[in-house]
Amino acid sequence: MFNLGDKVVYPMHGAGVIETVEQKEILGEIKSYYVLKMPVGEMKLMIPVDNVNNIGLRNVIGEEAVERVYDILRQSAVLNDSNWNKRFRDN
Repeated sequence: MFNLGDKVVYPMHGAGVIETVEQKEILGEIKSYYVLKMPVGEMKLMIPVDNVNNIGLRNVIGEEAVERVYDILRQSAVLNDSNWNKRFRDN
């Protein structure tokens, strides 16, 4: 679960902030939705709370994790899998 004010990353859209949680009735079913405010373009997204794992919503990584990412990127290993579609689905 995420809390109000959490900075999160939404795949294919980027980073945003959980602004609120709203209840919406859609097709006769009431569900909770995170309202995610994106800083670029002032876009707001509504993400079903019970579907965040499938969507891939995740916390922003900390500075230590960023350093580990940089270390990995500095390595000269090259991925042999040239199928961009498979790489996209895997991530």
